[in-house]
Amino acid sequence: MRFVVLVSLLESDSAFYNQGIVDVSYRYPKMYVIRPQHFISLEKSHE
Repeated sequence: MRFVVLVSLLESDSAFYNQGIVDVSYRYPKMYVIRPQHFISLEKSHE
């Protein structure tokens, strides 16, 4: 399985992006946006 992960600290006050692993594939196919602290969770969920 291939997908794109954008790890970002931008828009730090955004409730949308602060919720954890955000699936933005509705706009960008196979793409997730996460905060650095959620990277391990994403990696484990896609093993």
